[in-house]
Amino acid sequence: MAITGAMVAADGISFTDPDIEIDQTPAASSFINVESWATDLTVSGGDVPITDFSTFVVPLVFIGKQNPYTLVLQMAYTEAAVTNPFKDIFDDYIADPGKLYDLQWHPEGAATGNYIFTTTGGRLIDCSLPQGSSSGSDPTLFTITIQASSVAVSVGV
Repeated sequence: MAITGAMVAADGISFTDPDIEIDQTPAASSFINVESWATDLTVSGGDVPITDFSTFVVPLVFIGKQNPYTLVLQMAYTEAAVTNPFKDIFDDYIADPGKLYDLQWHPEGAATGNYIFTTTGGRLIDCSLPQGSSSGSDPTLFTITIQASSVAVSVGV
């Protein structure tokens, strides 16, 4: 498929109303909505290392294996008894570091025709502790980090 046409202003998407879900039990595929706590999602990795090497006669290019994706989800910290994602995630992390965990997000929301990004083979590799400053008025936050071998893109139906 070739890229054709041109973008117009109406095509732009703001990341202000996404759906963000985590799956604490990927074998059961039971995603839990967490966007009401989520404040930031950063995705890195997935790149392929390439090394250019030359002998005196021949230029060579070595292509490595694709690196895993690293996803960092920042969330608001709460101690509410019923709605406390920090405690659930932190308990998972302490009990089983590297536990299978997947993340799914819909940048434009979960409507028919919108793209869905889903990690495969994700592992919970970090859950930060809440922290803050006595002089600040910022909310208390924590982050979770998931490393995944791949991210699939599908279209919502």
